[in-house]
Amino acid sequence: MSINIQLIKNELKKFDRKILLKTKYNKVQAKMLEMDLDGLICFKPQNTFFLSGFNPILYSHPVVVILPAIGSPVLLCHSLRDRHSHDECVLDDIRLFGAW
Repeated sequence: MSINIQLIKNELKKFDRKILLKTKYNKVQAKMLEMDLDGLICFKPQNTFFLSGFNPILYSHPVVVILPAIGSPVLLCHSLRDRHSHDECVLDDIRLFGAW
């Protein structure tokens, strides 16, 4: 059985990570509203990845996702991870902290 690499690449182009992540955090926001929560602050690596798509590999500096009950989430990460976060994270709002 031969694998057609071009076919795989074409199928991957159909996959939109941004839509997938937006669906995830919209479900979380709906549950937050049911529970009368104003916001959620995630520090655990698995939760920040779940809501942002960003995996910094090493957690030598905190990576945080702030999810308001209404509105768009924010990723907070150290400025050393600027390029990496913009390459991997699907959130529109990425804010950096720390010194270069």
